[in-house]
Amino acid sequence: MKAEPDSRFGTRRLALATAVTVAGSVITVLVVRAIAVNIVTVPAAFTPLKLGSVVMLTVLGVLAAAGACRLLNTVSKQPIRTFWRVAPVALVLSFIPDIAIWTAHGYSHTATASTVLPLMVMHVAVAGLCLTLLPRLGAEHSGRRTTPIVPVPAAS
Repeated sequence: MKAEPDSRFGTRRLALATAVTVAGSVITVLVVRAIAVNIVTVPAAFTPLKLGSVVMLTVLGVLAAAGACRLLNTVSKQPIRTFWRVAPVALVLSFIPDIAIWTAHGYSHTATASTVLPLMVMHVAVAGLCLTLLPRLGAEHSGRRTTPIVPVPAAS
């Protein structure tokens, strides 16, 4: 059974989609971080909200999502649909390190709701961008139009 054209990721299209998603995600998490550090005092010892940490982990997260898209292209008949099902599970799993930071003794005096919740907001924002941009911009297209560019007059 052959998959529908728009149900797969195109290699070049996915590369472009990944670049756009990385850029959008980095901007988004920097905005969330800026809001967080201006609202609460983030202790210097709390490294997860440091600029370098936030940017690096965001880029790695988007690259992991794009890698998942490529992998799904090889193992699934409907990779985009499968991505939409797998990504929310990955989002939930991505909260585990944040919860661990919140409860770990190493961060006990610096990890509070006001320092960890922005990290979780960043995860949700990046996941939303990945779920939207990677499939929309990275989908392989058949090149066939389903509707004409110029309406065809009805035969008389």
